[in-house]
Amino acid sequence: MAVSLSRDILQNILNLSICRSERRDKTIWLYWDKGIENAPELIKNSYSTWKRHNNDYDVIFLDDSNLSKILGFDFNIIFEEFINIELTSAGKSDLLRLYILYRFGGVWADSTTFCLRPISDWLDIKETGFFIFRQPDSCLDRQMVSWFMASNQGNKIVKDLLYTSITFLSKKRNKFCKITDIIINDDTKEYISRTRTGYKYLDYAESQGSIPYFWMFYLWNEISPKYKDEIEKMNRMPNNYIQPKGFYSKFTKAFVSKQTYRSMGPVIDSYKKQRVHYINTGIMPNRVVSIHLPKTAGTYFRKVLFNSLGERVHFDYGDRILDYSVDALKIRNKSHVNVNYNYDFIHGHFYLKKYFDSKTSHDFVTILREPLELMISMYNYLNNREDNNILINMAKTLSFEEFALHRWFNNHITRQLSDCPLKEFKLIGFQDNLETFLKKFELTYGVELNRNVLDTERNITLSSKVNIDTISHRFKNIFYEKNKNDYNFYHLARKSNV
Repeated sequence: MAVSLSRDILQNILNLSICRSERRDKTIWLYWDKGIENAPELIKNSYSTWKRHNNDYDVIFLDDSNLSKILGFDFNIIFEEFINIELTSAGKSDLLRLYILYRFGGVWADSTTFCLRPISDWLDIKETGFFIFRQPDSCLDRQMVSWFMASNQGNKIVKDLLYTSITFLSKKRNKFCKITDIIINDDTKEYISRTRTGYKYLDYAESQGSIPYFWMFYLWNEISPKYKDEIEKMNRMPNNYIQPKGFYSKFTKAFVSKQTYRSMGPVIDSYKKQRVHYINTGIMPNRVVSIHLPKTAGTYFRKVLFNSLGERVHFDYGDRILDYSVDALKIRNKSHVNVNYNYDFIHGHFYLKKYFDSKTSHDFVTILREPLELMISMYNYLNNREDNNILINMAKTLSFEEFALHRWFNNHITRQLSDCPLKEFKLIGFQDNLETFLKKFELTYGVELNRNVLDTERNITLSSKVNIDTISHRFKNIFYEKNKNDYNFYHLARKSNV
C-alpha cells in the first residue's frame, strides 16, 4: 500500500499541475523539519527577521507536522521508496523548495538566513518570473545559490529544474549512493567548471557510489542554457548577499545573510554572535583598530589574530613608523590617503590618526610597555638583525644612550598613538600581563583567541646588548624627562580600568 501510495504521489508531482487559486506570490516560505519550537535559537532569529521586515508578505514556517496539511499529501514518503540516495534534510528541502515555488509561487528562504532589507525594497521579478542569487566568479564548479529563491507560480525554469531533479533522484540505481563533497582528480577535472559541471560529473560520482552535495546546482548547469534571456535579465538584478564569513561592512549593506546554526570554529562563530546581536538590536560593533607599538608583544598578538580571525583582519604594516626620513614621510602620506576599511579588525604599525579621522566608528586598542624597557628591547632587537635599514644602522653605530635620546624616539609611544587621550581607547593591555589583555579582548568582542603561536613565530630578541640593570640612575632620569608624555600616559593607563 505504501509503495502504491508513494508511486501515486511521485506521479502527481511529475505531472506538475497547478491551480491558480493556490497562488501565493506574496508568501515567504521557511522550513525546519522539527518545527520552530524545537529549532536552534539561530533559526528562531531567522524567522523573526523575515516577519519583522516584510509586513506585506505572509511568512509561513513549514515543518514535518504542517507540511502534509498544506500540500495535501506526505511529501517525505517519496524519499522512502523511490530515491536510493542518502539524502539529508538539506537535500530533501532542495526538492521541497522547487515544488513549493512551482505550485504556489513566492519566496523561499532557508531558515538559516537573516533578512536585512524588506524584499519589496529590492526584488521585482515581473520581467524574469524567477530569481536566485549568484555565486561569485571565484566559485569554480557552480553558478547558483539555492538558499534564497523567488518565483511566480508555475514558472517554467522552476518547473524544468524540479522535473529534472525528480528524474535524477528517482532513477533506478544498482547501489545506494551517499552524499559527498565534490571529487576533484585527473578523471574529473575536465567535467568541472563554473558552467559545465553537470551530468558527466554526476555520472562519474555515481560510479564511485556518491552523489555530490551540490547535485541541484549541477542540474542547473544542464537546464540554464535554455533560458538565456531570462537569466541575462536576472544577472542584472541585485546580488547583495553575504555568506557566513563576510565582513561587517558588507553585512550591513547586504539584503540577505546566510548563516549556519552549527559551530564552525571561532572565526565563523564570532561572526554569528555579532550578527545575531545586530539583528536583535540594530547595532553593529565598531571596527577594531589595534595599534602595534614596537616591542610590546604586538607580533605575538598579530599571530593570535591571524590564527583566530583569519580574513577578518587587515594587517597594516609598512608605514615605517619610527623612521622620519624624507622617504618614510612620503610613504606614510601616501598610505594615509589609501586607507582600507573593508575589514572588521585592523592591526599593525601605523599612527592612530590614520584611522581616527575617518567617518566610521572605531574601537582603538593597544598594548603598552614601560617606556625604558621598550627602548632597551628595541635597541637589542635592531642589533640582532642581520638585514639593513636606517634604524638598524642607527642601533649598530650609536651607543644605547645616544640611540635612546635620539629625537626620532622621544615620546614615540604617544606620538604613534597621535596624542589620543586615554578615554578614546576601548582596551589597553600591558606586555607584562598579556593574558589579562587577551581575556578582556575575548569578552569585549565575543571571539575566541587561538594562542597556539610557536616561539619561532614571535618577534623575540635572542640576545641582549643592553639590559635594565646596566642603565645608570642618572640616565634613567634624563630618559624620563625626555619622554615625560609617554610616562604620563603609561602610568595613567596602569591606574585606569581601560
